[in-house]
Amino acid sequence: MDWFNIIPTLLGTLTGGFITWIVTNKSLRKQFKFEIKMKEKQFEFEMNSKELNELKIILKALNAIKREINHNILQANSFKKIMDKDEFKDKKTIDLNEFNNKSVNLSNLNWIKFNHELVERDLNLKINEIEEFYHNISFEVNNNIISRKRLEKIIEEGVKCRKKLDKNIEFIKEKIGKLEDRIK
Repeated sequence: MDWFNIIPTLLGTLTGGFITWIVTNKSLRKQFKFEIKMKEKQFEFEMNSKELNELKIILKALNAIKREINHNILQANSFKKIMDKDEFKDKKTIDLNEFNNKSVNLSNLNWIKFNHELVERDLNLKINEIEEFYHNISFEVNNNIISRKRLEKIIEEGVKCRKKLDKNIEFIKEKIGKLEDRIK
């Protein structure tokens, strides 16, 4: 064996291997950093998309409840006009079972359907007044007896709830707009 022929080959192999290792190591670090950055962006996008979808569900729920509250205010006002007629003016309460064609027609179906969407997601919406409004609606619907005083209270609470819902809807729309801008 001729060591003088082997040593340059061995040195060349070691030098080439070392240079390849340095270049590969640097390239792999760049690639890993890029991959991590892309994964972080993808994760952020997915989180924003998930939050956006949840906010859209909440917006849908708020709008449905607002429509129902508007319906209830209209129905209560209509029935109040009936109670203001001469034949009922003396009565403080009316038993709805006595009247075949008269009904308050108050509804709480959207509240039943969507209230969990608002309660589960703590967005600081402060829906206590809305819950109280619907408790009063449920009382009237279940008892079939309505009083002038409670009817006026339902109308008053309904107007307050509608204003609160308008504020909450605007708040959610702003959050949706900000998220959509971030996602773009």
